[in-house]
Amino acid sequence: MTHANKIIRLLSGITRLRHPQHGYTLLEGVVTMTVIGIIT
Repeated sequence: MTHANKIIRLLSGITRLRHPQHGYTLLEGVVTMTVIGIIT
């Protein structure tokens, strides 16, 4: 779970640099869920 949280933080950090007004884009949300699914 800690590893997944690190990835989420990394993705959200990168996303905030690109989209300050949005939390994250739909594509990155899907990628995050896919990565979590692979890890767990």
